[in-house]
Amino acid sequence: MKLIIAEKPELAKAIAAAICPKPSFNRDGSILCGEYTVISAFGHLFKLKQPEEYDINLKKWRKEDLPIFFNNWQIVPSQDKIGRVNVIGNLLKQTDFVIHAGDPDDEGQLLIDEILEYFDYKGTVMRLSTNDNNPEYIRKQLNKMEDNKLHLPNGYSARARSVADFIVGINYSRFFTLSNRTRDLMNVGRVQTPTLGLVVARDMQIESHKKTCYYELYIDFNGELDGVRAKFYPNPNSPILDENGKVLDKSMLERTLSYLKKQTLDVKIEKTNAKEKPPLPFNQVELQTYCGNKFGYSLEQTSKAAQDLREIYKAITYNRSSSRYLNEEHYKDAPRVVSSVLSITGLDIPILDLGIKSSCFRKVKEPHHAIIPTGTKVDLEKLSEVQKNVYLSICVFYLAQFMPEAVDLKTTLTVPLKNNNMIKAQSYLCKEQGWRSYFKEKNTEETPLDKIPAGEYKVNVVNGEIKEVETKPPKRYTEITLNKDMTSVAKYVKDPEIKELLLRKDKDSDKDKGSIGTESTRTSIITNLISRGYIEKKGKNLISTKKGRELYSCLPDEIKKPDMTAKWWAIQEKIKENEATPQDLYNDVLETVNKIISQKYSFAIGKSKFENEVPYKDMIVGVCPRCKGEILENSKGFSCINWQQPHNCKFVIWKEPLQFKEMGLIITKENAKDLLLGKSTVAKTKERAVVIKLDDSEKGQYGAKIIIDNENNIKEEITQITL
Repeated sequence: MKLIIAEKPELAKAIAAAICPKPSFNRDGSILCGEYTVISAFGHLFKLKQPEEYDINLKKWRKEDLPIFFNNWQIVPSQDKIGRVNVIGNLLKQTDFVIHAGDPDDEGQLLIDEILEYFDYKGTVMRLSTNDNNPEYIRKQLNKMEDNKLHLPNGYSARARSVADFIVGINYSRFFTLSNRTRDLMNVGRVQTPTLGLVVARDMQIESHKKTCYYELYIDFNGELDGVRAKFYPNPNSPILDENGKVLDKSMLERTLSYLKKQTLDVKIEKTNAKEKPPLPFNQVELQTYCGNKFGYSLEQTSKAAQDLREIYKAITYNRSSSRYLNEEHYKDAPRVVSSVLSITGLDIPILDLGIKSSCFRKVKEPHHAIIPTGTKVDLEKLSEVQKNVYLSICVFYLAQFMPEAVDLKTTLTVPLKNNNMIKAQSYLCKEQGWRSYFKEKNTEETPLDKIPAGEYKVNVVNGEIKEVETKPPKRYTEITLNKDMTSVAKYVKDPEIKELLLRKDKDSDKDKGSIGTESTRTSIITNLISRGYIEKKGKNLISTKKGRELYSCLPDEIKKPDMTAKWWAIQEKIKENEATPQDLYNDVLETVNKIISQKYSFAIGKSKFENEVPYKDMIVGVCPRCKGEILENSKGFSCINWQQPHNCKFVIWKEPLQFKEMGLIITKENAKDLLLGKSTVAKTKERAVVIKLDDSEKGQYGAKIIIDNENNIKEEITQITL
């Protein structure tokens, strides 16, 4: 017997179908195909042992036990998969030849390798690499198998990442929970924490946004270009632009417009055909994004529906793919799949043409190809509304690969000016709807620019308009946009070395560009951040909670930035090239863990202190007049960092003092800084501005005293003495 171990049941069935026309299925889940027996895992069958499984005393969380680290990290079967582990173990005893059919990536390599490792298998192992369930493709790959020993380093790399994540999770979560005086559980992870950081940073951008105005100049022409409007573009290096490339000085554009009105301009009009290809088939992120925007589905709703469509109904291919491309074999199989999909869905698409070959058909570089229908018969009436909408969306985006391109007539107007300034306008007029006719994309209407023939013109500026535009803060994250941003987090990284590593990590990806997390983990990471109270949903928006912001601000950069993912990847690549070992990564992680936990933290969610280095540098507003500790800003006021024992300092300046509630007195950060320096400061009430200062007339007590209003009329001295 030759034993084939596939990663997933659908691949096991596809391999069996590729080997023999009528395989027989055993009750234990194995499939007989002549001399071959095919069996599948259900994803990972094993998990890393918990600390208490090495030493029962580690079940209790104690700082003195940290760091938790073992020289020999061991695996055990997952409790819910012991049955399948035993079946595969019995089959391994009966064979001396195994075909490893894990997914063709590091994780797929590890998944089967750890089965063979657990049972100490000594026979021959060959590696079948296939990312396609197409029978013809599988048969081709069966003739290209290699010795599994050549691929072992890929599995070592995946194991190294898994253990490193485990080291980080168990040590940092225990350490920061024990350091937190409230003992509130503080979950810290390599991907979860930087993801929280994306939300926190976005919220800070929005809340600190100060509205400003910038200006844009639009030009109107006479003569043959009458009715055409174009925009003035300053030289990108022009000193009139701010750091964001905006013009803030309106008078500069006024002078420009005045100058242009006196000139005869040389205008060039060009006409070209702009072709737009149909949208590619979905990967998981794009499917979630589309269904979220079109139907309002959450990440989990779309993922669950796709999972059911694959596992229960066999209606679609692997649903957690990161690729939007298909192999050549899919094009050859298209007549069967398209015919079946049209029959199942009842879709009527006159523009469908199987002679068209979309750019999606190429060699897929990733472990899985795009999500497409299998052509398996499915009764749409038996699907839930969510399942039906997800299925039809997948079908339509697959069928789009056989629809003609859309063609627009693109008209470009350009006027080169002195100093590399430019006047420019563009318009697009639809000539051929192509795929857009089925997708009901809005057709364009003819503009004055579309009517101008190509050529060169001499015209004058008859008018112009300077528009005032307000800057707007970025939009709040939603589940959909956060999920998508996790695939390109490198764009937020300032360190050029880390950015470059993150981008190199995804060099073979069809979609990800400097990502954190994977298709199979991103949804659960976002869900966990919500369930753990670090972010919350308000309508569709995700907003970081006080707990989430304070946790994030407490953590050192080594943990909360995506740097960890980048640096680990660099070591993992060396492991795959036999230039490093998993132990090298473990030692690197252990060194960082030791550095972090050697520093003393003492904080509670709401009031925090990092004893060796203050992580709240941007929150410090001054020095406490009572104990000389730092005064930190929080949501309600400005309080002393030494509030806990043994100092027990209760000094605080409230942002909205209760004693002055009727007046509506608001004390800002700038007010607080002045007060802590012993200065008088101007604060605002509902009706007027008033001058206030700290009052220490009571021994050891401090309050805020209103001493004079903005009209220089002496007021009754109202003093807050409650500190």
